[in-house]
Amino acid sequence: MTKNNITVILSLLLIISCNNSLYKIRGERVIPVISHANYNDSGYSLKYRTDESTVSKSFTYTRPDGKEIIINEAVRDEESGEMVRLRHLDEVFVSAKSRNISERDGIIRMDFMIRIPESLQKSDWQTSLLPVISRGDDTIHLKKIILTGYGFKRSQERGYRRYERFLRSIIPDDADFIEIYTDLPNLAIFLERNLPQSKIISGIENDTILTHFGIGEKRILEQYIKKWLIERNNRKKAEREQVFSRYVKNPYMVNARLDSVIKMVNGDFAYHYSQELITNENSKRISLNVYGEVRDIWGSTVVLPSSDTLTYYVSSMLNFTDTTTRYKREIVERRVTESVDFKIFFRAGRSDIDRLSGQNPKELLRMKEYLGNIHCNDIYSVDSLLITSYSSPEGPLKLNERLALERGRSILSYITLYSDSISADSHQERLNVRVKGGGEDWESLLRVIESDAAIRERAAILNSFSIINQDLREREISRFREDYRYLKDSIYPLLRRVNLSFHLSRRDMVRDTIHTTVKDTLYMNGVKLLEKRKYTEALVILREYRDINTVIASLSLGMVKSASEILNTLPMSAQVIYLKAIICAREGDEEGAVRYFLQSRDLNPSMGYRGILDPEISYLIKKYNLNKESGE
Repeated sequence: MTKNNITVILSLLLIISCNNSLYKIRGERVIPVISHANYNDSGYSLKYRTDESTVSKSFTYTRPDGKEIIINEAVRDEESGEMVRLRHLDEVFVSAKSRNISERDGIIRMDFMIRIPESLQKSDWQTSLLPVISRGDDTIHLKKIILTGYGFKRSQERGYRRYERFLRSIIPDDADFIEIYTDLPNLAIFLERNLPQSKIISGIENDTILTHFGIGEKRILEQYIKKWLIERNNRKKAEREQVFSRYVKNPYMVNARLDSVIKMVNGDFAYHYSQELITNENSKRISLNVYGEVRDIWGSTVVLPSSDTLTYYVSSMLNFTDTTTRYKREIVERRVTESVDFKIFFRAGRSDIDRLSGQNPKELLRMKEYLGNIHCNDIYSVDSLLITSYSSPEGPLKLNERLALERGRSILSYITLYSDSISADSHQERLNVRVKGGGEDWESLLRVIESDAAIRERAAILNSFSIINQDLREREISRFREDYRYLKDSIYPLLRRVNLSFHLSRRDMVRDTIHTTVKDTLYMNGVKLLEKRKYTEALVILREYRDINTVIASLSLGMVKSASEILNTLPMSAQVIYLKAIICAREGDEEGAVRYFLQSRDLNPSMGYRGILDPEISYLIKKYNLNKESGE
């Protein structure tokens, strides 16, 4: 047996052995362990998180019944009954499936530990872990954690070095073609003997000069090109991806949170992962799983089972939202006017309705539906109808005024004959239908010209509107022939419009005006936005109301000063006082925060449980033992 055969056999045995070890972890269902991290709420950058927070403070709080209690950072010894000063110890790892976390300034911070068992750490392995967050229908992939064995890393580096050597063997595109791809020594000799005036070797081509035999530079060059070298270089370019896959079995991973090389294994590997998320309406409950895979240096991969699920329940200031329906005073008029335009197309100089031209079928149908809705309305009754019809400016003014009036009468005839909503002449009398000719619609034309960038001589045409006589004005505009043609073809037809103005009255009202209370829909929309955690949009609406919901929106956006100013104007309640405690805690006033918290708890005992959910207050509850009767 040859030496090479022995080497191959040993390599195969090594691969089989490593693969058996790799797939063994699948059979044993080895998984990464995730757990909530105990970080003592230190991640919220609160002002009271200073060195002073480790110093014991003592102050007195007077309860509503007059009893004074001493607040200090101590606990009562159960056996001796003496108060014993606390000593803060290092954190203790506790595994739990769920945790309450807090939203602050529109941000949620999730802290968790990822523990990679020793059995997933081998020199020839690479373990990659992907944390995945689920909230509502959203799935968020966080950055990976990658642990690379020392042998695996060296294998990667060897593969990349081999691939880099291959890339260096490829002739770059900007290389000198004559120098690299031709038999340059023999080419130079041939040119010197047969075409001495040629400068092609210097890069200057001139195919017009010929040898005594009538051969130009291109034909000469073709004879000395190394076609085999060009073909080989093109083949290498085409094979770059294949060669990369052959040499680099395990490419480097990018965009990882941690990419660590492990040289020695000393037990389980633990990583404290911290991630901030912007809140949205689905942020009440968040789930976290970790998915992973293990690869070896030969490219084999084993997908790990998913980790257990961690659940986060997110508390926020939204629990204090006042959802009570808000009302406002409103003046209601008995008589109202409702006006609507219909763009009915009339041919120039004509007053009859062509029901099949242009947009007429659509507009006439819209008119029928509108009339039907008006007459079927249970709230309003129709007192009168005014039909106003307009014409475009071309032609004499007197003719256009008469034409506009005739078009209005055509609309009335159409409504009477073809609308199911209005039936007979008697109904016309009852409704007091009037027809008015609006004449030439210069106002609409002016608005169009002012805003239409397609009109070239816009400034000069606008100056024409200072002419009082409308016939002279229209004649002046017609001098600008190109723009006038555009106006006649595209704009003037839109001016032949009809306006229906309905005068309505409320069926259930006798007086002309009444003052009533109606639901404040704008405010309630702001509350809905607040509940969906769209704080910025909510504050735009709620800012003017300056109530507790305004405070919640402001606090959720980190606007502590604005929230404090509004709180000082509100009537005292357990909720208001508790929010003052939150603000004091954020500003570093521990004594004020404790006093306000105790006041709110005295008014509403459930505030003691609420305080556990808020990092600002839970910190003080633990520090001063505020929720323990023995602390009094």
